[in-house]
Amino acid sequence: MPMSRGAANALVQPESAAADQAWRGDHAGGGGIGQTSRRSDGSSCRDHVYTANLADTALGLIKSHQLPADPPSFEIWYTYAGRFIPALNQSLNEALNSAKRLTADDVERIYEKYALSFRLGEYVEAVGGEIEGQVGNVLSTIGAALGSAHKYSENLSGLDRRLDRNSDPASLRAIIDGLQRATAEAEEQNKQFEKRLEDAQGQIRQMQANLYAFFLESRSDSLTSLGNRKYFDQSLAAAVAHARQSGSPLSLLMCDIDHFKYFNDTYGHTIGDDILRLIAAVIKRLVKDGDVAARYGGEEFAIIMPNTPLPDATALAERIRSTVMGRDMSVRSTGKSLGRVTISIGAAQLQGSETPLDLIERADACLYRAKRAGRNKVVAD
Repeated sequence: MPMSRGAANALVQPESAAADQAWRGDHAGGGGIGQTSRRSDGSSCRDHVYTANLADTALGLIKSHQLPADPPSFEIWYTYAGRFIPALNQSLNEALNSAKRLTADDVERIYEKYALSFRLGEYVEAVGGEIEGQVGNVLSTIGAALGSAHKYSENLSGLDRRLDRNSDPASLRAIIDGLQRATAEAEEQNKQFEKRLEDAQGQIRQMQANLYAFFLESRSDSLTSLGNRKYFDQSLAAAVAHARQSGSPLSLLMCDIDHFKYFNDTYGHTIGDDILRLIAAVIKRLVKDGDVAARYGGEEFAIIMPNTPLPDATALAERIRSTVMGRDMSVRSTGKSLGRVTISIGAAQLQGSETPLDLIERADACLYRAKRAGRNKVVAD
């Protein structure tokens, strides 16, 4: 039942005084998008009292909105309390001031849109600075090597002139000794230059690996290791564009765990998380190369299947459904059986000039037809 705006505003009243201060301060100060909030009293983000107050505020906001107290939720409310990303605060405020109650899915979408991209931007900037420094070191090494080569060339020219003026054995011996010393010095310097270049190359490779690992993290769901919602949206848009251009079939599966709220409410969020990981593991094992599996939100998953006609997509959906149903879950600490977890799946194939949203809506409609038909079913459009 929709809430009135007054009821919605009542929902967002924080429990603690610190939370109330953050709430009032944010609504009073606002802050422009793209500006990072700074403490006017000079408090440092490394200061114990200041950061402890932010942590208390974040926990108060989580409790007041009855949201999961997981690391991503804490991070987003801690960021909100500190007003570090004004665009994030603006988006949360709009959600809080709407007539709809704020859900964990809403917070997760805002987290992925702002917090993850902000961390990625900071990391890319830092790695970019390190790479720039290493490139500078490489250029400096090359410059030093060129200088050394020029010096060696001058030494050879000097010895050549001395050779023209002298022909006695002693003078020739001295010239040869000088040539050997210059050559030995050049070889030693070249070894040092080679070592410096190898070190710089190794550090650049490590930075590239770190950057790629962070890139993978930014598009993955932290709980299930499947793609996150942002990655799903980007992948589906690309898959639809490719299917239109190539004329190849594209299918989409939308999956939802049956009675998930019952498991969460009865056994707690830890068991709920285990169930999500179980479903994700089944999906990862059964999808084929080229498919994109993602956590769409909450207990819902999505699988993008390029070059796959609807009958093949439906067959995969049936394998996922039957495999999930075949798992008998139990509480690890007590051995108590949770019974069988089941999943409902809707399947649809891209048609005509459909947009990604059109395809999602048709697959979603099939999913809810499966729910209405008794759950634990696959329905295709």
